[in-house]
Amino acid sequence: MKIVVIPGVGLHKQDDDYEYFMESICKDLCCEGEVFKWDHSLDHPDYTLPLGFARRFISEAILDLVNEAEKLEVPEADVYLGHSGGSLVALSQSNAPAVTFGSPAALVNFIKDDKVEAFSELIFNTNNNRPVLNLINKYDLLSYPINKGNVENYVFSGSWINPFTYSPVNAHRSYWRSSRAIKKVVKTLENWGIK
Repeated sequence: MKIVVIPGVGLHKQDDDYEYFMESICKDLCCEGEVFKWDHSLDHPDYTLPLGFARRFISEAILDLVNEAEKLEVPEADVYLGHSGGSLVALSQSNAPAVTFGSPAALVNFIKDDKVEAFSELIFNTNNNRPVLNLINKYDLLSYPINKGNVENYVFSGSWINPFTYSPVNAHRSYWRSSRAIKKVVKTLENWGIK
């Protein structure tokens, strides 16, 4: 069996975190894995307003949404694990089972643009029979439930958050070092018969 991990792009991409997560899952399932590194070809808007770092973080997620994800040459896999914009790439791949983390996929339905609506049709209506696990950290501002019959939404959180030290970037990256997320993915893949 082969797992392909598809990171998000931009400020939240940390290669070590993705490698650690993939290796932990592959070790437990005795399978091979690969991290597929990609990037969007869209320019960032010019930031002249306050809180530029946060604005760049949010715009990165929006740019993920409108990426030409279905055109990417993603390696073949038995299951795809996608984070943030990478979840959209994972959901657009064939009929292979998918696990998503910090996914803004639910937002795709609310964007009124021909290209985005066609992509929404691809990820939400084409592959309704394959299993999908959608992991949501309840403190991750970019993660939403996907309300489709083939999707299991699993909401979790770390410890109580301190409003003075809360970081949306850290909440969005939290999945990759979470033992709870790793255990849930391994158990789900075993239940799906993927070993």
